[in-house]
Amino acid sequence: MQERWVEIDVRLSSMVLSYVLDNPAGPHPEFDSSETLRGYRVIKCADQASLDFLTGSVAKISNAFVGLHLRLIPAKDIPKRPRARIWLPPLEEPGEKLLRCIKLQNKSIPSIDEWQLIKEEKPNKASKPILVAICDESIEALKKTDYKISFGIRKARLKIFQGDKAADEDDTEEVDDASQLLKNVGIEETRDAQ
Repeated sequence: MQERWVEIDVRLSSMVLSYVLDNPAGPHPEFDSSETLRGYRVIKCADQASLDFLTGSVAKISNAFVGLHLRLIPAKDIPKRPRARIWLPPLEEPGEKLLRCIKLQNKSIPSIDEWQLIKEEKPNKASKPILVAICDESIEALKKTDYKISFGIRKARLKIFQGDKAADEDDTEEVDDASQLLKNVGIEETRDAQ
């Protein structure tokens, strides 16, 4: 879905455009789709009428993309991916650049290209920890490496969180951040069985 987001955005925006032009006196639906959460596009709806409009619009285009089926889910129901804290050297580089290097140096780890940076944590003299969303498919390979991955000239240590209370608190903060307007939904894609 992320690869097709521009097309999805154009279709949904076109529906809003038509509605606004057909109803110049308003009220008009209001949205903010500038955020993603755990790989899902979050669409904040200003009010119930906006949510109803979005629900109907997504239903109209849900099967419009070959191999995808779109549906809305509440932000709190966005699936939790396993997370990992990785301790790296205290480099000045941004977390996205560090994660890109990790992906390139560890191509043998299944689904590593799908890992996403959640946040950079406070560095200290010895390390700069980053928190990343990883994939279930990566866990067995990480276990075989004793939870160490290549980075620069070292093996960086990582700790995996699955269903962990501290990691769940991180998720709660993410969902709370995504809940600034009245209603939030994530667009989920499911692959059609072929």
